[in-house]
Amino acid sequence: MIEWYLERWQKVVDHFPYLAEAHHHVARLKLWAEGRPDRAVRAARRAVELDPWNLSYRELLAEALFQAGQRAEAINVIGQTRKLPQAERYRCQRLR
Repeated sequence: MIEWYLERWQKVVDHFPYLAEAHHHVARLKLWAEGRPDRAVRAARRAVELDPWNLSYRELLAEALFQAGQRAEAINVIGQTRKLPQAERYRCQRLR
């Protein structure tokens, strides 16, 4: 079942390579469903490149980097994210 979703989202990426949301979904599936953080990093990084203001995309990138053993870079991504203007509001919403 997971393979089916991953295949579908990968087709979306192939047809719409500038759609950050599609890259984000591919990264989520690779990280959480397949357990492949090394593969998730690439897709998550692309989502952040396409939509650098999206905190959810940055959060997933940091998680993938951390799980892939790239802890210093994960911490750097978190640090950059905390400096974004919407970061405080997002954090408060997540705590509710």
